[in-house]
Amino acid sequence: MKIAVTSDIHLTSSGTRPERLETLSGLFHEAAGSGISHIILAGDTFDASMSNYKDLDRLCSRPEFKAMQFMLIPGNHDAGISQAGFSSPNIRIFSQPEIMSPDLMSLPLLFVPYRSGSTMGDVLAEFREQLQPSGWILIGHGDWSDGLKTGNPLEPGIYMPLSRSDIDLYQPCCVILGHIHKPMDAGVLHYPGSPCPLDINETGRRRALILDSERGTVEPLPLRSLVLYFQARIVVVPGPDEWQRVESDIGQIRDGWSVQDHEKDSAVIRLHITGYTSDKSRLARLIGESFRDFKTVGDEGFDLSRVLVADDPGRSDLFMQAMRELEKMQFSSGEYDPEPDEALFHALQAIYEVR
Repeated sequence: MKIAVTSDIHLTSSGTRPERLETLSGLFHEAAGSGISHIILAGDTFDASMSNYKDLDRLCSRPEFKAMQFMLIPGNHDAGISQAGFSSPNIRIFSQPEIMSPDLMSLPLLFVPYRSGSTMGDVLAEFREQLQPSGWILIGHGDWSDGLKTGNPLEPGIYMPLSRSDIDLYQPCCVILGHIHKPMDAGVLHYPGSPCPLDINETGRRRALILDSERGTVEPLPLRSLVLYFQARIVVVPGPDEWQRVESDIGQIRDGWSVQDHEKDSAVIRLHITGYTSDKSRLARLIGESFRDFKTVGDEGFDLSRVLVADDPGRSDLFMQAMRELEKMQFSSGEYDPEPDEALFHALQAIYEVR
């Protein structure tokens, strides 16, 4: 059996953030069109425990979805949801940890709802005798303790973590967790990510996952989001090739985003522009023309306040030497290590700023 899995939609009232409910409806239609009749929502379906149930209740009871089964586990945002809050018979809330199999061919699924002050390993220990190595699937809501660098920036701290030692000890063949809004895959562990971005920091295309419950494998289900965020950084470097470099950076950004024509109505961008330029007006025109077909966050336009004017040829030559040295350096990707663009900007500051 194939099951669609999503998480972290954070439903509010349909009047305040209608795109979230519409995205979920689109996911249901995608699943139904693919012959998928079971959908798991792995926590934080709602932004708060005791609100907005009626919108999901109505959505799941629509005629086109009545034959589908919706399995919800509470997350840290909606830990108080219960079966009593829903009238649609095809919604089931897993308020307590439970093992179930969707059909006779499926591997057992262990549903682990969020439990404050607990770890995922605490719950797995309760089911130790029922978990056959490589013969079961974990669906939960919490942090992957080996991946805290990519945690949820909206919620600092650790939420019901699952550790690598838990996976080594209990040996699930597949793990799907909610809580981290960025899609992530690490061995047997997968985060589907939010199907609809909550803010500009949740960039890129969104997805759900399709779980094959017989084999314990997953594949992505691309979603057409009503909102699609992109961010990029441009460091402006003065010198004889200043404008070629800016144009090259812009081209790489646009190629990396690869926004299709049908996505342009949904795409919203923010550029972080820093550095030094020989002509700020020309820079503003170039960036404005290059990204004129995109909307910016809150119509804020492009902020050039962190770009300063530099017209000293001697300092430009000195910086070009520094840049060549920086290009030879190997930057690591640790949590506290600088990005190459950050090092470039600090070199610019050291050379151009008058103290």
